[in-house]
Amino acid sequence: MKIAVDLDGTLCTWHPREYHLAKPNEQHIERVQKLYDKGHTIWIYTARGASLDTEQMARDAWEHITCEQLKIWQVPFHELIFQKPAFDILIDDRAVQFDSDWLDEIESGHLPHWIKGL
Repeated sequence: MKIAVDLDGTLCTWHPREYHLAKPNEQHIERVQKLYDKGHTIWIYTARGASLDTEQMARDAWEHITCEQLKIWQVPFHELIFQKPAFDILIDDRAVQFDSDWLDEIESGHLPHWIKGL
């Protein structure tokens, strides 16, 4: 299964434009590690640099520190995506509730019907 995981506010604390202050959320990182170890494809996506004109500009500005943080925090991933759109509220039919135990939801199969078919 391909699983996209938000970075700031999910895997670490969120400090707009002061990403060097981010602290890891170890509980969520452990969940991602387990999913990775079970063979799932993990995409980390972020809005870091979303106010810049292009994804490449965002990547140029924030990729180094972001990759260093992910390495230090031992977050396994297959791809780092700087294409998360800037928004105040996300409504998405493919979302797993953030405040739930989403690792258990994924592992137990208690997911919406559209995910079970993947």
